[in-house]
Amino acid sequence: MDKKIAAKVFAFVIISISIGFILYFGFSGDVKNSPDSDCTTIKKSESGVLNIAFLSYKYNNNEDFMKMVNSYVYGNNGFNNVEPFRSNFDKLSFYAVFSSSAMCNVEDGTLICDDYSVKRIASKCPNDFIFVLADRNSFVDALSPIRSSAYLNLASINTADHELVVLHEFAHLFGRLVDEYVDDASYKGLALRNAPNCDNKECKKWEDFKDTECLKGCALSNYYRSKDFTIMRNYFKSNSFGVYNEWLLNKSLQR
Repeated sequence: MDKKIAAKVFAFVIISISIGFILYFGFSGDVKNSPDSDCTTIKKSESGVLNIAFLSYKYNNNEDFMKMVNSYVYGNNGFNNVEPFRSNFDKLSFYAVFSSSAMCNVEDGTLICDDYSVKRIASKCPNDFIFVLADRNSFVDALSPIRSSAYLNLASINTADHELVVLHEFAHLFGRLVDEYVDDASYKGLALRNAPNCDNKECKKWEDFKDTECLKGCALSNYYRSKDFTIMRNYFKSNSFGVYNEWLLNKSLQR
């Protein structure tokens, strides 16, 4: 084989292996193991209704992590600027812990963080709900997207996703809202009583609410939603939960 051709082939193989490695792992480089930081108070509520703690995963420095935390709290699409949390911001407290000891994995294209390791770290702060923010390259994520996840009181967040992903996952955790896109496989057997933001074809739940619709497709293909696009359906197309979903979330905030 010609030496020039051989060199090109070798270079191609090396580049392919490197790209494959990046796509497989997709997060920032190795983070040195160091003691978890103390709890940092982002904003403390006097009423103390809800405590939300942010933890880092694969962040190389605290500055980048804190910048991301502040964007989720105070950014244009953060808690402070999206209803109904904007009107109830005085009831929310936010904390952060920079850590290199959280354990997370990607399973079937979904980011899932270990409950035990995360709650051990989060115990440094008051916490009712926990968000693990995973630093991820946005270019890599465009080539190989990874979904965020939410379970019980823990959300694992791919930070390369839209900023509204945090409020989307929080509505799952806190408000028990379901996705308003159709996913029959994941929601198979879902009872309507466990889908507060969905209804049957009469849409009686929100018939007295203005600016609502009755559109087929809400978690299951035979359930109905109150709005075409919402944060629970597609946060790339809407930065609103919709009037009925806002009412549901606001009702929970008053408890």
